[in-house]
Amino acid sequence: MSAVPLAGTEPVPAAGTAAPAGLYGAQALRAMLGIALVAMLVALDQTVVGTAMPTIVAELRGFEQFAWVATAYLLSSTTLLPVLGRLGDLFGRKPFVIAAIIVFTGASALCGQAGSMPALIAARALQGVGGAMIIATAFTSIADLFPDTAHRLRWQALMSSSFALASGIGPVLGGLLTEHFGWRSVFYVNLPLGLLALVLVIAYLPRSRGTRAEGAGFDLPGALWLSGGLAALLLWVELGQRAGAWFAGALPLWLAGGVLALLLFVRRQLHARHPLLPLRLLAIPRVRRVVLCALAAGAVMFAALFYAPLLLQGAYGHSPHEAGLIVTPLVLAIALGSLINGRLYGRLADPESLLLPGWLLLGAGVLGVQAVGAQTSAWLAAGAFLLCGLGLGFLFPNFTLLVQTSVPRAELGVATALVQTVRALGSMAGTVVLGVLVTGTWRTAMDAAGSGAGAQALRPLFADPQLLLDPAGLHQATTLAARLPDGPAQLAQLLDAAHRALAAGIHLGLLLAAGLAALVLVALLAGRWRRRGRVAEAGT
Repeated sequence: MSAVPLAGTEPVPAAGTAAPAGLYGAQALRAMLGIALVAMLVALDQTVVGTAMPTIVAELRGFEQFAWVATAYLLSSTTLLPVLGRLGDLFGRKPFVIAAIIVFTGASALCGQAGSMPALIAARALQGVGGAMIIATAFTSIADLFPDTAHRLRWQALMSSSFALASGIGPVLGGLLTEHFGWRSVFYVNLPLGLLALVLVIAYLPRSRGTRAEGAGFDLPGALWLSGGLAALLLWVELGQRAGAWFAGALPLWLAGGVLALLLFVRRQLHARHPLLPLRLLAIPRVRRVVLCALAAGAVMFAALFYAPLLLQGAYGHSPHEAGLIVTPLVLAIALGSLINGRLYGRLADPESLLLPGWLLLGAGVLGVQAVGAQTSAWLAAGAFLLCGLGLGFLFPNFTLLVQTSVPRAELGVATALVQTVRALGSMAGTVVLGVLVTGTWRTAMDAAGSGAGAQALRPLFADPQLLLDPAGLHQATTLAARLPDGPAQLAQLLDAAHRALAAGIHLGLLLAAGLAALVLVALLAGRWRRRGRVAEAGT
């Protein structure tokens, strides 16, 4: 078993191997530009698609599948992240970065060509495969290129800034493209960026030496158990809220199968010669804390980011462009938070303490977003999103850095993939919980709204919130109401109840997210006080 370094120290290479010297100067800049562009592919896609989603579901008429556009991406990327992280450790990361760009941009083109929600969901699942390759290998490449922590911090700032820049442009760009060129253009924007990233990566990214030559192997049975177990559980969680007809009876089987597969995976990892995910990494206290923080951060961030455009457009009537402008401070502030974090990280004896202001800012920001109403000024709403972004800027870079400086160098890829995997699982959980809340609140409110004959005739049009995003559907409802006794008044009453129901469901989810952030902050503070107490006792 490899020796595990003390938390907060740079991992030491295995005996008999030399640590890579690292890149400097123009060579480092060219290589990092390629990596930064690869990261921008993922960042831009996450935010530009969120802004366009209300328009997409209105045109393709599939609000009931709204969450699946995100779920399909998360499902494929989450199940493959640990596998690809391990493969990058074994064979080197450059081939996987090249493959990631090709798969991701090709899937983006298929998303733009989708003629139905199922076709879009399938293309998003393929896009998730490319996204998993990017996250599992491109982000870990920074540790390969810059083994010295202080040197890596400076380039990590470039990575965080480019990621945040693409994220910041995303909401505004998504709104502009959707309004003027249609929603399909938000996927096509990935094509030129992907082509440029491909050229730079092929030309300038060095090929790292994998650990395959040192006798390390790949745990194929473990990969199958892990991927199958995660896929079964994620599908059980997502489809469980829609369980009707034939699928309701199969839900227990999906749950049992997923749990059994993950138990077999754990058993395999305890006995495999070359485990896919060395469970001893979770024995490192810092790694364990970061993994739990990443899980919670994914839930909080994705709940706010993915449903914020729906809140602003569907509940409060903002245009896609206006919603993009309001959300933009969130992603721009990630860059500012990352830069401040990078300045402080190397100067603190315990850089893990930077997680505390991150959670404080994130919790305050989500609570502010939860308080946004129809009459709230755009500036106040943007300020709440800005606090969220600052908090995330203190969290996400540190998750990667803290784990990478706490594990052996040969396991950098799988450790980084572990953090990204649990963050994606948190994102999945946040999206599903909010989807359940929105659906349940909507149905309850619509059942109670209006009792007249006009309301009874109009209510089938309010089966889901899609009506609030679809001008054609609203026109149909207005036309029908004009032919009914007291129809216009009943329609106005139903629309008012619909706006309130959509806002209430999302607000409830955001309140839970703020509570989760507060809970994590309290747990970190309590753990910090306990560690200080143990140190004081040892000193006496």
